[in-house]
Amino acid sequence: MNTSPPTRTVRLRRSAITSLFRRCGRLGEAGIEALRTTGDRVGADLLEAVDASPGTLPADEFWSRLDAALGEAGLGSISFRPAGRGMGAVTWRDPVDVPEQAQDAPRCHFTVGLLAGVLRRAAGRHVEVAEVRCGDGGPCRFIFGSAETIRHAASGSGSEDLGVAPTGTGGAPR
Repeated sequence: MNTSPPTRTVRLRRSAITSLFRRCGRLGEAGIEALRTTGDRVGADLLEAVDASPGTLPADEFWSRLDAALGEAGLGSISFRPAGRGMGAVTWRDPVDVPEQAQDAPRCHFTVGLLAGVLRRAAGRHVEVAEVRCGDGGPCRFIFGSAETIRHAASGSGSEDLGVAPTGTGGAPR
């Protein structure tokens, strides 16, 4: 007998979600981990909606489907490009966890978890994600790849071609 509650979609105002994310971010590491874990779970649902992985579709089709699923869920819009040295780059317009006035520090903890969760499941292995630019009225930018590659890029020596200074790293729970 299955005792889990039925899966349902709940719609919330963006302002409520932003307020919740802001409060979680103020809780320090525990709040940040909660946001990343929640993002990871949402990423699992989105990958299911995309109904494919990069290995089963041409990359442009995978990213197009993921962008459509994000838009339908009200989570923003993305574009992908290879970033060289074993990395990919994602530009994310209007992610749900960016407050109106972003700061220099990494702020998109939910989005980092979501992207890491999607990519980990699609690739069948851990994928590290780093936020390299947060909002400030424009899109947020992320890089992803192996943990070693992203650590190298986040140290400032591997992201020159992205045109932004790295601000933080993170990944979905392993």
